[in-house]
Amino acid sequence: MTQCIRLSGRDNCIVALEDIAAHSEIASFEITCQENILTGHKIALHDIPKGQSILKYGQCIATATLDIKAGEHIHSHNCSMPEGLNDITHLASESLDSTIPPEKPATRKTNDAQFLGYKREYTKEIGSRNIVAVVAMVSCANSVVRGICQSAQQYMPQYRNVDALIPICHSGGCAVNQNGQSLELLQRTLRGWILHPNIAAVLLVSLGCETNQVDQLLGSETCSQPQDRIQSLGIQACGGSHQAIREGLDKIKPLMEKANQAKRSAQGLEKLSIALQCGGSDAFSGLSANPALGRAVDILCKQGARAILAETPEIFGAEQQLYQRCKDPLTALKLEQKVHWWQQYAKQQGETLDSNPSHGNKAGGITTIIEKSLGAVAKAGKSTINNVYDYGQPMQSQGLVFMDSPGYDPVSITGQVASGANMICFTTGRGSNFNCPSVPSLKLASNQNIFNHMQDDLDINCGRLIDGEVDLDSLAQEIVEKIIHTASGEPSKGEQIALFDDGFHPWSLGAVL
Repeated sequence: MTQCIRLSGRDNCIVALEDIAAHSEIASFEITCQENILTGHKIALHDIPKGQSILKYGQCIATATLDIKAGEHIHSHNCSMPEGLNDITHLASESLDSTIPPEKPATRKTNDAQFLGYKREYTKEIGSRNIVAVVAMVSCANSVVRGICQSAQQYMPQYRNVDALIPICHSGGCAVNQNGQSLELLQRTLRGWILHPNIAAVLLVSLGCETNQVDQLLGSETCSQPQDRIQSLGIQACGGSHQAIREGLDKIKPLMEKANQAKRSAQGLEKLSIALQCGGSDAFSGLSANPALGRAVDILCKQGARAILAETPEIFGAEQQLYQRCKDPLTALKLEQKVHWWQQYAKQQGETLDSNPSHGNKAGGITTIIEKSLGAVAKAGKSTINNVYDYGQPMQSQGLVFMDSPGYDPVSITGQVASGANMICFTTGRGSNFNCPSVPSLKLASNQNIFNHMQDDLDINCGRLIDGEVDLDSLAQEIVEKIIHTASGEPSKGEQIALFDDGFHPWSLGAVL
């Protein structure tokens, strides 16, 4: 096996593909390793003076803070973010050359493949699962919501066509401005989940006195809803928690009966809406899992599917690549404004966007947010970005789109589902066990070791790409086929474990009063 890889001819560092002991010769690059290097970490290809750029992926990812000798380890101890990159950047409209066409994706036809999904009477979107949800209007209702779900599990054997009965709980819903941003964001997210094509029927549970009232949450949407699809109850009106659980059981059974009548039917791939995520990333994420998913995204977008890139702080340092791929200057400007907002937000909090890489990211060889972002955006392939959306905003555009969100995976995924995602593809290098309760999540491992170590959680081993067992096109096609089968009802590893009762994490902004 090759010990190291150089990702670009411009790079002045190489990446270790295995643990390398100090004083080992790296023959293919004619250098001697000066210290113990862990898998995924960077090694100086030649002497790098203090102040010089560290180049990986052919781009600057950091600046040397010390003189670095050839063969030495490059990481946080001897390099940092390039000076000035945390400052507020110019707007894309000032620099974008609209005459530069986006690079056309190299795709492979899937013979107009279809998946088996649920066509709903209340939405044009197609479901990949058939779920009944019990939804808390306020955190005070969480215990009753969970109580109803736990008690109603006894009914599940009667309704074989219902995939799951899930609680949707959260920490908000009150002590906020009734007309403010915080409540509007929570309601937009809840509304997106309630009206999601995977949710066949819903029971809303309120305390009664909270700011987040049922009528305000649903608004005009209730007019288009089948009357037997959404039910509600109030804990105070019922006379307390125990009575609310009893009444909840009376209401949930007809909802499950309704959901049980749904049947799958053949749907075109244009009805797929795929949330793209990476979490617990390592240095291999940008070499295997993300590029393979990106190639699969290009194939699916060619068939009319929607793919949703998100996590705005995790495109920082790679955003210029994405601006050039936007369908027009206005779309690029919208994306730049999102990045600009996050720079200002981080500054207000006394942080920089380079605070994003986690302990595990750094242990896996990632040094700066630029390095992380350059690997992360690879999961979006090379398709044109057709639109930019707010968090949890309903989507109309097909193909590759962008949704503004934090980089924290559970929060970002919650918004993507609210925007209509009916599949999740989640790449990981360190390992992740997050599963969304309402949408199947496929986990793509970046390396063989983590796939073998966490086989109960991970669906696809992309480490085979690094080891030369598969090529990029074959792996991408495998991912496409896995997405189609999973959307058609094949359970993901996470669904087999069935540990996902706490997967609703809406983005919280604004004061709690």
